[in-house]
Amino acid sequence: MDEASKQAVIAHILKVHKGLRERALPTIVTMRTENGKNNIFMTDLTEQGKNEVVSLPDWLTGKERKGKYSETEHMVEIANIHEISESLAIIFEQSIATGCKFNFADVFFLVVDKESKRGKVLLGDLAEIEFVDVGDITERETLADHNYQTILHFVREMRSHLQGEERFSMNPILAKKKEFSAMFKSIKSSNV
Repeated sequence: MDEASKQAVIAHILKVHKGLRERALPTIVTMRTENGKNNIFMTDLTEQGKNEVVSLPDWLTGKERKGKYSETEHMVEIANIHEISESLAIIFEQSIATGCKFNFADVFFLVVDKESKRGKVLLGDLAEIEFVDVGDITERETLADHNYQTILHFVREMRSHLQGEERFSMNPILAKKKEFSAMFKSIKSSNV
């Protein structure tokens, strides 16, 4: 990647970070650069090793990447999986309301306390997020469908890496999706 491309990616990431903070969507607390450098400085999500931070690419291996873990190794134990499912539903709702598009399921990070096994979800891969216009009902509906599919992909993939009886539930997210679908249908029928 040439210098201009690196600068463009860094500018995009910083713009997205600012936009997420303004929209009250959960993301990395601090993120900044030093003038003239191609480095991004951000909050240590591991808190010096106290937390484990996982995302889908941790298990992916392909031409250009080697994941931290093989496809079948390393299971993550999360004590509050239902809270995380609820958090994903809130993130879904806020993303539709604010025009935040998740381009890939990689955007979601799970930050899990190694001792208590309690986790939280946040938006971490900011290069894969963009803000879109949702002024028109059709645009908002398209965004809702897209983000729902992205979250669904994340949940399905993460299920295979969770340890224990508890599994992610799509029910809170599906309920929000149904609310949006009913609202879109109502608005469209009233505009006819």
